[in-house]
Amino acid sequence: MKLTDRLFQLLVLLLPIQLSYHFWPDWSLLFGIRIDYFAPTLYLTDILIAVLVAAWIYTSRAHLPLVSKRLRIILYIILRIAILNVIFSVNPWVSLYKWVKVIEMAALGWYVSSNGNLKLLTAPFSIAMLWSSALALAQAFLGRSLGGVFYLLGERLFDSNTSGIALGSIRGIEYLRPYATFPHPNALAGFLLVGIIILLHSKKTLVTWASIAVSSIAFIVAWSEGAFLAFGVYLVMRLVHKLHVQRTSVFVMMLLLTLFSLCTLPFLPAETNIFPREVRERLLLLQSAKQAIYMHPLTGIGLGTSLSLAPRALMQPVHNMYVLVVSEVGLISLGILWFFTRFTKKVVVEPIVSFALVGILITGLFDHYWITLQQPMITLSIIAGLMVSKKIYSHHEDDNTL
Repeated sequence: MKLTDRLFQLLVLLLPIQLSYHFWPDWSLLFGIRIDYFAPTLYLTDILIAVLVAAWIYTSRAHLPLVSKRLRIILYIILRIAILNVIFSVNPWVSLYKWVKVIEMAALGWYVSSNGNLKLLTAPFSIAMLWSSALALAQAFLGRSLGGVFYLLGERLFDSNTSGIALGSIRGIEYLRPYATFPHPNALAGFLLVGIIILLHSKKTLVTWASIAVSSIAFIVAWSEGAFLAFGVYLVMRLVHKLHVQRTSVFVMMLLLTLFSLCTLPFLPAETNIFPREVRERLLLLQSAKQAIYMHPLTGIGLGTSLSLAPRALMQPVHNMYVLVVSEVGLISLGILWFFTRFTKKVVVEPIVSFALVGILITGLFDHYWITLQQPMITLSIIAGLMVSKKIYSHHEDDNTL
């Protein structure tokens, strides 16, 4: 096995951890408070990605996939948009850092598109899901974090009485929704959703079956309504045996979901106090995002800066990744999606990847973690890379062009 293959498997195995070091420059503060979303953060997985991509480029420099003229045009347009987005950002340093993260995840997706296949992915993904789910179930059972070595892996210290902790309810009895080493149970559920879909369509081993079983229980206990809906859509898609999803269809779906999300903004209720707390908070965040779009319709307020206009009591991004992108990057992002729908090759995506992508796109209607948190962003990059990979099952000729 090549060195890069081993590095990729190590990255997937350690994907759930959030071992990291935060830097706190002045521009990472808001109202004098340290903001995790603003702080430049070096994760262990960042180091692994950098080493993986560097090793791949070095060892394959004579055989690197060519970048098509079509893709060069797209990259040039995105670069110009990124520069304008940073210049007009309400916090240029935060936006510059977030665009660097975009480049990092794009580099990982480029590697996966040229090298990734399910044989490399399935085994480490199974183990990663298994240990994350076991930790999650232990947290839910004990009603607290486990600490010890898991703290070093990124588990936060909490119990069911911690302020702001996510709780679930079964027949009126509250319980701790597990986090494992993720920042929130919803992010854990999204990771498990994608993993379960992949494993259900992969070659089964004892570890695979154990991972599916334990992860399914943890998925339910994490109790994410958005992830449940996405899994329901996946089951419906499974029933349609002859369903073929093209790359173009993925971008069309993204564009339609974005337009749908934007069309709901004018109809947000002015009075939110009549709603339960969770709904009220989401509505307030949507209203702040709507304000950002009205203030900076073309260029957005700057990638990663949505908290600058969020209600001070909430301090979190809007729970809709489509509205979040438009509020931060501007309506020009719709033009990028339209460009992809027009000029992407009409190649059928493997069902295993299309199912996972649809799960991601559906959960994106109800949360932001796929584009704001480290572990989901890595997961999304891997799935996006597989979407344009011809090596998903075996060693075919490269087709990593759009």
